[in-house]
Amino acid sequence: MATLRDWEQGRFVPPGGVLCLLKIIYNHPDLISELDAA
Repeated sequence: MATLRDWEQGRFVPPGGVLCLLKIIYNHPDLISELDAA
């Protein structure tokens, strides 16, 4: 939880790969249900 809090408060920047995945999920939220079913 500390990492998430630090990210929200601007004290931590996730690695590029994580940011890329977050952008994909943000733009295509339907993928979450597909991944959950896998």
